[in-house]
Amino acid sequence: MRRERATATLAAIDLPRGMSSPPTLTDLRLPTGRWDSDPAASSVGFSIAAGDGTLAAAFTRFRAQLDVAPSGDAVLTGTAAAGSLAVADRRLAVLVATPPFLDAARHPELSFASTAIVRDGERVELDGRLTIKGRTLTVTATGRLDESAGLHELRLALQTRLDRRQFGLDWPGGAGDDAGAGLGTEARLRVDLRLRRTEPPPAAGGACAARA
Repeated sequence: MRRERATATLAAIDLPRGMSSPPTLTDLRLPTGRWDSDPAASSVGFSIAAGDGTLAAAFTRFRAQLDVAPSGDAVLTGTAAAGSLAVADRRLAVLVATPPFLDAARHPELSFASTAIVRDGERVELDGRLTIKGRTLTVTATGRLDESAGLHELRLALQTRLDRRQFGLDWPGGAGDDAGAGLGTEARLRVDLRLRRTEPPPAAGGACAARA
């Protein structure tokens, strides 16, 4: 089955400047074990330019999981309930759940599964497959990993940009109404996760992240 790649512009967020010395083994490792998102301290959302403002929305029901094996294989997976999208403007909240946009009734869930994760110090880059409205495309995201909270907690912030039309996210009334509504074509997806270790690492300790 042929996989398409979403048209995306990488967007680094809060990334440190380049390292002045070669990375150490610790700089390249992801801590082993299973890590689950804390929904009370995490967020998943997107924004799209709309006229003079911005359509900003966040999912209230989602989960993410990071699994890092001793072999170095690391996989980040996640889902979000399409019907849980929260938008400040109530009129827009109704519209984004309709068939032209998210079509929450027919496609109740968005999902993501990484195919490669690479770390360099605090910097993280990953490739993966994003599914929205039954359409699966390959996307690339960049971001930051923070281990400062201790051995049992991680903070992972990721961001990517994509063309919403590739996932069939049209404004109610048809594509012809997009211009009238001033809705931009570029969607900015942002994920901010607090991950808690739910399964301890093996006695061997950490593992290097590797491309799948």
